[in-house]
Parts: sequence; structure tokens; C-alpha cells
Amino acid sequence: MFIKTKFNKLHKLVSNSTDKKRVSVLILFIIVFIFGYSFHQEGLYQKIEETIFTWYLKSIGYEIDEIGLDIKFKELQKLRYKKDLTFSAKYFGYQALLFANDNDYVSGAVEYKGKKYKAKLRLKGDYVDHLKGKKWSFRVKLSNSKSLFGLKKFSIHRPGTRHYLYEWIYTRLLEYEGLPAIKYKFINVSINGESLGVYALEEHFDKILVEHNGLREGPIIKCTEQHFWADKWLNPDKEVDQLYQQQMSEILPFKYNKTIEVATQKQQFIRAKNLYEAFRQGKLPPSRVFDVDKMASFIAVSNLTNSWHALMWSNLRFYYNPVTCRLEPIGFDGFSGRGINRFSVLPTFIQPYSIHNYLYKDEILNSKTTEKLYEIANANYIDSFFSFLNRKYSINFAIIPGFLNRIMPGQWVRFCFYNKETINHNYNVLKNHFKNNKIEGFISVDKKNNLKSLVLKNTTPFCIAITNIKHNDYQTISKQIMLKPYAQIKAIQLKSETEADKTEVSFKLASLDGAEIETLTIINNQSLNSSVVAKAKKRSFKNILLNKNFINFMKSEF
Repeated sequence: MFIKTKFNKLHKLVSNSTDKKRVSVLILFIIVFIFGYSFHQEGLYQKIEETIFTWYLKSIGYEIDEIGLDIKFKELQKLRYKKDLTFSAKYFGYQALLFANDNDYVSGAVEYKGKKYKAKLRLKGDYVDHLKGKKWSFRVKLSNSKSLFGLKKFSIHRPGTRHYLYEWIYTRLLEYEGLPAIKYKFINVSINGESLGVYALEEHFDKILVEHNGLREGPIIKCTEQHFWADKWLNPDKEVDQLYQQQMSEILPFKYNKTIEVATQKQQFIRAKNLYEAFRQGKLPPSRVFDVDKMASFIAVSNLTNSWHALMWSNLRFYYNPVTCRLEPIGFDGFSGRGINRFSVLPTFIQPYSIHNYLYKDEILNSKTTEKLYEIANANYIDSFFSFLNRKYSINFAIIPGFLNRIMPGQWVRFCFYNKETINHNYNVLKNHFKNNKIEGFISVDKKNNLKSLVLKNTTPFCIAITNIKHNDYQTISKQIMLKPYAQIKAIQLKSETEADKTEVSFKLASLDGAEIETLTIINNQSLNSSVVAKAKKRSFKNILLNKNFINFMKSEF
């Protein structure tokens, strides 16, 4: 009777037209929620992404190799325990991060074209996006001095963790520029016979990397990250003190034990460490630490591709060249694929503790970087690079039209296709940067002492040479004034004979012999308490705020 009464009430509720609509909406909402939750938890969107990406690779002519990982049940359970332990941290108020070490390796085998290679494997990656679902990331070490794809040690991970083909393009650009470049390719992977689809294979940092880049044997160094990640693990909601972590991190070589066992390698490591430490502490300028030409190319390519992530201190890797006694950058993990709006790829939150912040203070390196960027911006650089890819790797990006990237539904598939429009956009941003005026100027007035001063500000990361200053038809300088990146200086005192002054400042990029000389014209048409607005040829600059705070700032500065 009770059940029948409840059933009748439910029947009346559903029978009512208004309530019927509400129930339908509720049921639809529950179905969508369950589907969406399953879609996310099971990684279905990643499977769709990777299916699209696999099709795309084949369509542009990329040949995908296939390997199989054989891991016994007991060893697989050890890896699963490590993964579960990593995820469990969030239940205790910590951030879920993977802390891996050599004790985590398990025994297994890699199969390729019917041949098996004994190997050691462990989980790899810092964040848990490398461990979601069944598709885990691995570090693989082949045993018995065997090699696969010319490598003894490598990593495999989801292509999406490095923005699919964008990371491959970034590493190939470094290769194109003659920099030490890692091998990076895409392969299909199965574990114990179960296909997991496409993975990205990334070379590790060892002697083989140095050899296939045609370099003399020398150590590869990095800054340790243990304390950085431990801080993030303990304080998930707190911003890590990056500057402190960078300065306190230890400089170590890859293959530490083997390096210190051989006298010559140990000596080379000590030299490399001392060089980088002297740079880090501000005791040596970058041009005396790094190979200037290669560092300039590294910065230029990272800007062109918006690979800001590769320039973070924790991701920097350097090869010590025993011939030149200089450090050479090895770029990886660029996280590229987005457009830039201005030169300098680094977001504000990275700049204070990035290598970028130190490098541009060195005039020699700054000049070389300017030359490299100017070379990229004034040549058929992009087309030449893609022709290089076609010749060496038989990749034809012209097959897939760029509009496909724009019509795909949602942001979550935007990186599946390589969109040449992004790199072309960045190319044009750099090109336009060299065309526009690059300094701002205004007249600072000291009425009490009847003095006027010309104040100039460099708005670029390049060195600017002031070649001439003309005030009311008088030439006021006899030699060049160097304006450092982003610097503001009181360039010169001016004669104050009339109320209406006209000042013309001629300038150019300091490091380029053939650079066009541009002119900034400052016209003082009226007397304003402390300064007047500068007007430049072809471009107007933002008005300077003429308020008490600005005037006090000017007095304190000058």
C-alpha cells in the first residue's frame, strides 16, 4: 500500500506538464553530467585528440614507428603503487607530484620489429598529467649497451604534454640553427600487447646526444630541482620563491658517477660548474660564460616559437664545449604553439628569475641576439626552414590547410594540427618590431634654476645608439650615446633660449651596421610644469601623466 501510494504521487508529478518539463531537464542534466564526468575521468577527450593527431601525422607524410613494452605483473604493480602514492598526496593537503629516483626502476623489455631489448623502466614526469588513465609516461634505459633509434636512454610521454607537433618543430628549429638538438619523434606504443596509441619519444641527456650533434665529448649540466618541487608539494597554494630556489639549486652533471670517476671528465665538469656559478652570482658576464652565437640563436628561436618554458632556469641544460671552454644551450620542453604580441616571450611572472633577465644586460650577447633576430626578420626564414624539413624528414605541411585548426570545436584540439599561421604571426611581430620607433623622450624642466634636460627611454630589449641630438638647430652631441635595454637616462642639458623648443633625436639599433637611422622629434609648444609629451615621426607615444606623483618621481630620479 505504501509503495502504491508513493508510485501514484510520482505518477501525478510526471503527468503534470510543467513538472514533466522539469523532470526531463533534470534527467537530461544528470545524463550530461555523468557522460561529462566519464569523458574526463576516462581520458576520452585525450583519446580523441590523439586519434586526430595520429591521422594528421600520417596525412603530412610522417612515418610512425611502433614499439612494445613488456612488463611483468609484479613489476607493473610496483609502478602502479608509485602512481597511486603520487595521487594520494592531494588527500593530505599536498600537491600531487611525482618524485622519481633510480630506486623506482623496474625490469622489463622493449620490442621493436620482432627484436627484444632488455630494459629498466620507471614512471616519468613532474605533474600528474603524465600518469592519468592507462597512458603513463616512462623513462627507459636499455641494458647491455644496446640502443634503439640510436639511443640508450629516452623518455616516452603523451604528445599533448609538449603540445604535440609544436615541440618537434621547436627542436628541429634548434637543429636547423646548428645548436645541440635532442632527437624527438612520435611512435605507437603498446604495453603487454594492449595498444595505447601514439607517444612522443624524447632523447635523454647523455654522451650519445653530444656525439650525434658532432661535438667533442663534454659534460651536460643542469640545476637540481628537488627543493623546488618539494616546496611546491608542501605548499600547493603558495607561490614558490623562484629566485631563491634558482640561486640555491645545485649544479650537477648528467651521469654524475661516471663523470667524477674519470679525471678529465671531472675536471671539465668543475670548469663548467664554475662558469655557470660565476654567471649565476653575477661575477662573470654571459659573453664570457656562454657560446655567444649559439646562445643568441637559442633566444631568437625561443622567441619565434614562443617557447618560454624552455628558458625557465629549471629547464635549462648546457653542454660544456672543452674546445671553446664555453657553455652551449640544449633546448627542450618549450611548451610552444601560441602567438606573441611583442618581443620577449617570457610572461611577467617568469621574468624576475629567468635567464632572460640576466642575458640582456650583456651588450655583447645583446648585440648578437639583435643581429640574429634581425636576420630572421629580414629573410625568407620560415619558408627556408620548412623546405629543410621537407628535404630531411619528407614532411609536407602544405597538405593540410590552416583553416582546419580554426574550425575544430573548442580549444582542446587546437594543438593537434600544426598551424603555420602561428609561427608566421610571431615572425611578423618580430619583423614589425624592427620597423617601429624604439625610444621615448621628453623635456624635463627645472624652472627654479632655468634648466631643461632631455630624458630618453629605451622601450626595447636591444641596445640603442643615439647618433645625434639637435636642439633648436644646434647639434648638441659629438659622439654616440649608448642606451641600454629598457634603460632611462638624462641624456643632455639643453639651452633654454626660447619658450618654443624643438629637439630631434637620431638613433639606430646599436649592433647593426646597416640599420636604418630613425628620428624622434620632441616639440615643446607650451609650458607644462615639469615635462611635455614627446611626439615621434610616424607614431605618437602615450601621454606622460603630469601629476604630483610623476613630478616627485622625476625629481627623485634626476
